[in-house]
Amino acid sequence: MVAYYIFGSVDSCDYSHNHKLDMRKISKLAACAFINERKFSRDNTTVRSFPTIAGKMTELYLHGNVIARKRGGKIHLSLAGWGTMTTRERLNTLLCELRSNVRIFQHKHEQFANREYNSQAYQPIDARAWYLLEDTGLSEL
Repeated sequence: MVAYYIFGSVDSCDYSHNHKLDMRKISKLAACAFINERKFSRDNTTVRSFPTIAGKMTELYLHGNVIARKRGGKIHLSLAGWGTMTTRERLNTLLCELRSNVRIFQHKHEQFANREYNSQAYQPIDARAWYLLEDTGLSEL
């Protein structure tokens, strides 16, 4: 389970609770490939890892749009302009696999990220912007 939304609140990746919202297998496989810097491609989701001058870079793609990038130990996230349920699900699965407390959700057609697990401290996010994943939440680049 990635995230469970009830009236704007966000539940964690706790697999023991009774909610029947499981991670999609493709999202979990892609997240694991991204974390381990391995190639992956299935349906609309791809992970590519390649050398750059600044070091190895790994990217997670959804429908050909980069939604996550890892380089030099830093992880950057974006909805790539698409605040869809699938884009949020892919990113939330990645965040869950990274053991991050940050979750991305939508409320009244606007995108938000929570800063800490089960916190009411939500920050609005721009679906077109890139964000750096930090221990305290997301910071816009």
